[in-house]
Amino acid sequence: MGTEPTLEYRDFTGAAWRAIMHARTETATLDDPRVGTDALILGILRGSSGGATILDTLGVTYEKVEAAIYGAKNV
Repeated sequence: MGTEPTLEYRDFTGAAWRAIMHARTETATLDDPRVGTDALILGILRGSSGGATILDTLGVTYEKVEAAIYGAKNV
């Protein structure tokens, strides 16, 4: 088996790194050890990056996505 890749700050922009760190925090909340797309989108939405602003403009908010994820996990 191979080893897991190591994430390093220098590999990402500041906004991307913050989104990843937020996503890692979300994995604890989601009770899932991997950082999947669900945690990444929540990580992006927790920040103040351009991506978060664009998603918010489109009506995609942290609260809506969180409800959709937790609703799906509780079914």
